[in-house]
Formats: sequence, structure tokens, C-alpha cells
Amino acid sequence: MQADIVRSHPLFVGAALTVILCCLIAAAAITGVIPSAISQKTAAQPARAPQALPPCANCGTVEAIRQVQVDRPQKSTAWRIAVRMDDESHRALSQAEPPALAVGDKVRIADGRAVALK
Repeated sequence: MQADIVRSHPLFVGAALTVILCCLIAAAAITGVIPSAISQKTAAQPARAPQALPPCANCGTVEAIRQVQVDRPQKSTAWRIAVRMDDESHRALSQAEPPALAVGDKVRIADGRAVALK
């Protein structure tokens, strides 16, 4: 007598192996054996640095202060203040009274005058 051998269809065997493989991969991802994209992103993300404030359009640093003679209707003395602005441009201001500034002071230009920043 011959024994009846029952064989499964190859598509059922392939589907069963696929389900088993997917379950193993999911279990490995959940337990951390396979790192997920989220864990890598948060681990590699650097700490945020505070954002720098945009440069002041009217602010700069005093580079030089000179006393000059002015020959208008009469001789007088004026002070010429050279300022290097935060955007790397240069400005020159004149004023009749001695400035309360020193070379290296941070200033803001307001109404044509250099005002010290606090």
C-alpha cells in the first residue's frame, strides 16, 4: 500500500514564510535590536543654539575721534567721529561739542549723532 502524502501548495508556504519574517522584523524593531528612524533622528539631533539677533541697521563701533578746525563764517572747533557700522560700512559724523564717547564704544546713529549703547 502506498501512503497518501499531502503536500501544501507553494504559494501557501511562501505566504507563511513571509508572515513569519515580517513578525520577526517587527519584534526586532520594537525591542530595539533594529533602531528605528525616529530613535536615530533624536539621537543625532544637536542641541539648538539660540538664534542671533539680526544686526542693528544704525549701530556700530567708534573707530576714531578727531578734533578738526572749521572755517565757516568764523573759526570754530568740531569733532569728527568715524564709525564702523555692524554691516561693515563706514560713516563719519561731525558735532560741535566734544563727544562723551571713546574709541571702541558701541553706538547707535540717531538724528545724525552717535549715541552710546548701554
